[in-house]
Parts: sequence; structure tokens; C-alpha cells
Amino acid sequence: MLALCTPTQRERFLLYALDDFSYAEIAEMCGCTKGSVQTSINAARNIFRKFLK
Repeated sequence: MLALCTPTQRERFLLYALDDFSYAEIAEMCGCTKGSVQTSINAARNIFRKFLK
């Protein structure tokens, strides 16, 4: 399922889900906004939901 995500979505999702970083911490690491991180993670979740249906 991760292969269906963009590299950015995959990176941010793994940092959040596996490494337990907050949106703010990921945003700081990636040089983007918290909103951008949230959008990427939500997009990855939506891909997973569609894949599992």
C-alpha cells in the first residue's frame, strides 16, 4: 500500500505512524507547514482505505 503513496506522503506517514513524531515535528524536519503534513498523512490514509475496500 505504501508503494501507492507519493514519496512525500510515505515519508510523512511513516514518521508519524512508526516513529511517533507530531505534525509540528515532522513539519520542522521537512521544512513545511503542519497543514502540509496533515494533508499528506490524510492522503496516505485515504489510499489505504481505498486499497482495503
